[in-house]
Amino acid sequence: MTDKIPCNTYKLKTLPKWFEDVQDMTNGQRVLEEIIRRHGSNRFRIAFCPYKAEMWDAMESIFEACIFESNIKPVICPIPFAEFDFKGNLGLYRTEASRIKEMTAYVNHFVSPEQLDGFKPDYIVLHYPYDDKNTVTRIDKEFLSVNLMYKGYKIIYTPYALPYGGTSTCDLTKQPVLKHSWLIVQDSEEEKQNVINAWKKENIDLSDKIIVTGSPKRDYLLDAEETGVTNTVLIAGSLIPLLNGIPEKLLAYQRIIEAELALNKKIIYRYHPLSTTGFLSKLPAYYPQWINFLGWCQTLTEKYDFKFDDNLRIQDTMNLCDYMYADGGSAVELWKGTKKPYEVIVKEMPSAISGQKEGLNY
Repeated sequence: MTDKIPCNTYKLKTLPKWFEDVQDMTNGQRVLEEIIRRHGSNRFRIAFCPYKAEMWDAMESIFEACIFESNIKPVICPIPFAEFDFKGNLGLYRTEASRIKEMTAYVNHFVSPEQLDGFKPDYIVLHYPYDDKNTVTRIDKEFLSVNLMYKGYKIIYTPYALPYGGTSTCDLTKQPVLKHSWLIVQDSEEEKQNVINAWKKENIDLSDKIIVTGSPKRDYLLDAEETGVTNTVLIAGSLIPLLNGIPEKLLAYQRIIEAELALNKKIIYRYHPLSTTGFLSKLPAYYPQWINFLGWCQTLTEKYDFKFDDNLRIQDTMNLCDYMYADGGSAVELWKGTKKPYEVIVKEMPSAISGQKEGLNY
């Protein structure tokens, strides 16, 4: 169980037991079923436009469901984006096409941003809600939801994150992509109502656009019975809690790592893919401290069974571990589906709140 699980091991016909107990299809298939119902047939073109590779899981099982429908023509078109530096300047635009190709067997379904209009999709699937409101990165203006809508494409939005505690903040509910969407996928009825209420304040009714299928992110997760005891601990960091919790947050990570290594545990450390960029653009004064922390972690890889997470899909890593420490966020909500124990990290130390209870989120 300590080997890395190959990408695409758990597919549509090999579902986790906990998932089969709930329904006879994946969440991705349920989303596609609703698209077909609303479209009126199973003949259409659909483009999946991921942003970061680590967020591909929010739309992956929908794409794979499309693959099994011969009359549906799906393609993958990663969104170009650039990162801000400490002076607020944007770097070069790039996509994560090569990284996303590592996660799927369907590499012949990729198109470049320049080829997208020629493909003439009926639908565009997005997991990135911010348009040009992000202060850490900036996507190509051609992929702003208002511009996609202007071209006549219907937008399907499936959130890249699960709402911590069941209800997300305005960071996910009050972004422009939701307003411009033809269909909005939500993980729970509670979150659906949260989105409706958030936009009702602006006299915008999204109720008919929202479907509750469960997040496609859940489609590759295994439960405790299937993974067994691995003596492996996952430490999963989130971007906003990390930036808001500096410098105490790094001390909390360090204390957890030291305590678990003293118990001869195997440790996998997964930090948010935009952590370094976040420090450079938002908290440059703390950037050296972050780099020093990563350097300290690197020394541990030479002495202990400690490694940085090399899985692009977080579910693959969760399936390897039997315990998790995490900042309050999407990883906690996803991990709950495994029925395995966890603790939520507060600023200075792991919280005393563990198991299936809630911790602090900031």
